[in-house]
Amino acid sequence: GLIAHLYAHPFHNPSAVGPLELANALAACCLSSRLSSQHRQWAAQQLVRTLAAHDRDNNQNRPQTFADMAGDLRKCSFIKLEAHQSRVITCGWCSKKGLLATSGNDGTVRVWNVTKNQYTLQQTCIFNKDLGSPSDPCLSPLAWSVAGKNLASAMEKMVNIWQVNGGKGLLDVQPHWVSALAWPEEEVESLRCGEPKDLLLVGRMDGSLGLIEVLDVTDMHRSELEHCYRKDGMKPPAPCAHTLSKS
Repeated sequence: GLIAHLYAHPFHNPSAVGPLELANALAACCLSSRLSSQHRQWAAQQLVRTLAAHDRDNNQNRPQTFADMAGDLRKCSFIKLEAHQSRVITCGWCSKKGLLATSGNDGTVRVWNVTKNQYTLQQTCIFNKDLGSPSDPCLSPLAWSVAGKNLASAMEKMVNIWQVNGGKGLLDVQPHWVSALAWPEEEVESLRCGEPKDLLLVGRMDGSLGLIEVLDVTDMHRSELEHCYRKDGMKPPAPCAHTLSKS
């Protein structure tokens, strides 16, 4: 199925197909959890034969490597995005809305609407800083809420939360340096009124955890998760956000 789909692709050029593309297709079949063990075994056998034939038929004009040095694989289209005036620190996709967020050393987080052939700047978020913050900020990490409504970034002890397409942004100063940000993987009820709210889990360098509840565009509330502290000071794992926000 996968191999047939590969060669039925509308952009497929039979003359451009090389052994590496076939090997990748067969390897994908071997790793697929949707195929039966019989089909995976067949794909493994064909993969070995393909690699053996490639080595046997190889000559001095083609390198002895399975990196795409010979240009067998189709090239993916790409566009170059000039995102910031200085170095880009991190970026993150919002799959729900098809938006790309980038943060840079210029102290901004920018939201882009990216299509196949072009991109447009949708929003520029200015990082709200506390007194004594460095003049050349390094913003990291960066995280989208599950519905793509809110975007969060951190610098040292400061966490900023912006609402996409509006609002100045919320600033919350943490007791220790921030090491990780994570939103729940699905919408959860508010800790106060039972309505769906965005909850942001904040991990810190000392092993502590805080939970920020975004109440509206102008207000939020932070709770300390004292029962989840790590005394060894190691960074809390980001994936625990989903479990903690429901507990």
